[in-house]
Amino acid sequence: MRAKWRPLVAVLEGEKLVLKCEASGSAEYAWLLNGVRLKKGKGVRITTKKGISRLTISRVGSLHSGPLSCQASNSLGITAITTTVSVTSKP
Repeated sequence: MRAKWRPLVAVLEGEKLVLKCEASGSAEYAWLLNGVRLKKGKGVRITTKKGISRLTISRVGSLHSGPLSCQASNSLGITAITTTVSVTSKP
């Protein structure tokens, strides 16, 4: 995994969150929030192009708080990178 994430990502409620991860070779990617696989829809966009997977959450809400992981898997195994998303309410 070639992504460099900070251990904590702080965002304001309603802002956009964009994260990307990259694995060497061909891989299948999965994004997990609080251990649950994220799916496209409801402001969540996941794209993979040229070996880079990008997660975009258009309007972050309190339900997006918690550990967020990108997993890459291929015939050699599974690797993951994790950060914690902290969502703060706007004043």
